Amino acid sequence: MKIAFTSCCDALVDSEQIVWDRVRDQAPEALLLLGDTIYMDYFPHLGRPRKLSNQEFATEMYNRYKAQWRVESFRKLIASVKRVGLTWDDHDFAWNGSCGAGTSSRKAVPQEKRWISKNLFLQFKDRVQQQNITSAYPQQPPLAHLLVGDDTGIQEVFDYGPVRIIMLDGRTYREDPDNGKDDDEMPTHSLLGKNQRTWLENKVKTGNGLNLLCSGSTLARSGESWDHYMDYQWLINQGFKKTVVLSGDIHRNAIHLHDGGLFELTSSGAARPGLGGGSGNFGILEIADSSVKVAFYEKDGLDKAKTLPI
Repeated sequence: MKIAFTSCCDALVDSEQIVWDRVRDQAPEALLLLGDTIYMDYFPHLGRPRKLSNQEFATEMYNRYKAQWRVESFRKLIASVKRVGLTWDDHDFAWNGSCGAGTSSRKAVPQEKRWISKNLFLQFKDRVQQQNITSAYPQQPPLAHLLVGDDTGIQEVFDYGPVRIIMLDGRTYREDPDNGKDDDEMPTHSLLGKNQRTWLENKVKTGNGLNLLCSGSTLARSGESWDHYMDYQWLINQGFKKTVVLSGDIHRNAIHLHDGGLFELTSSGAARPGLGGGSGNFGILEIADSSVKVAFYEKDGLDKAKTLPI
């Protein structure tokens, strides 16, 4: 079984996105998109979406999702796999560093924009998971329809063969750790929120095979990573068996071994040139009965590979 994973693409900067043809050449059965599928807060067409009216915010976000769906190489890959999982990170949630919890921080996203973002993400997700690549992208919903919702997240779980795939929501419940910084050495701000942590623990413990925890943010090594929050130590303390974390965000491929033997595999910068790091990056997991192999690719070919002792 082969599973492809990557993150970070922008159809307004790279409308061809040849990376998806290269992923399709590897013949994966499933594709996991780990966030930043659009870039709400980058040029050429936008400065800072905080300043937009709700209608302007909705139209800009809708047009960016529609542009991504129109990328031919992307649609061909979607049609070639049996299952697609998606989550979001800051740039498709709202803007750089955005947080869904709290209202007093400059990173906090107002409730109405959170509802717009969630409904437009779910529209895109539904079209991708239907895998009907010949159909036109659906029309933009009226603003009144986008402003109906709640503050539940977009996390989901599904089993594919012997693998349990858990798509985490690292934005809806995220608090800003810079807003009233913790004085203690151990962070007390939350990234996942209590309910999602409980949900995650249950989904891992009831799985029968390999668990893939899919996160937009890395566990460490970035300004937005889990180790700025209490959730990082919580995750390490769980000692989950047969569990691997897949992450994106940082525009490079990486393998990292955390305390307790937890492996994190990061692939980012699929089709977002010009922001530092690489473009054309993706990872392929090859899962057999007794082994898990990962191969990372960059624009020039194979980057690195490793067999994980799971």
